[in-house]
Amino acid sequence: MSFGQPAAVVSSTALHYPSPTQLADIYRTLARLLPDRGVLINADMFPLSTPVLDTVASAMTRCEPAGEDWEGWWRDVHTDKRLSLPLAARAKTVLPHGGDNALSADAHIALMQAAGFREAGEVWRDGRSAVVVAVR
Repeated sequence: MSFGQPAAVVSSTALHYPSPTQLADIYRTLARLLPDRGVLINADMFPLSTPVLDTVASAMTRCEPAGEDWEGWWRDVHTDKRLSLPLAARAKTVLPHGGDNALSADAHIALMQAAGFREAGEVWRDGRSAVVVAVR
C-alpha cells in the first residue's frame, strides 16, 4: 500500500443523498481507490426492504425512550449562533430528489457488490439505523 492510499472510507448519514446512478459511480470509484482488503463503512438510516417492516420500524422509532431525537438535535443546532452561516448556506442547497434516495441497506449492499467489493453486508442495525460494511 502506498502512502496516501486510504485503508478505509467511512460515511455517516451522507450516502442517502446521491441518486442510485450516482451512488453506483461513487461505490465503483471507492472500489478502485481502496487497496485489497480495504473497507467501506456506511452508517445511515435505511428504510427496511419491505413497506410493512419499514412502517413498523418507523413506529418503533417514535416510541423510543426520552432523550435527544432528530428534531431536537436540529432545534439545538439552530440555536447555536456559530452555525448561522453554514445553516443559511445549507438552506439554499437544493438536494436531489428531496434529499433521500430511499434505498434500503440491501440495495446499498447490491450496489457495493456490483461495484467490485468482494464482501458486503449489514454489521449492525437498530430499527432503521444500520451500518453496512464492504470489503474490497
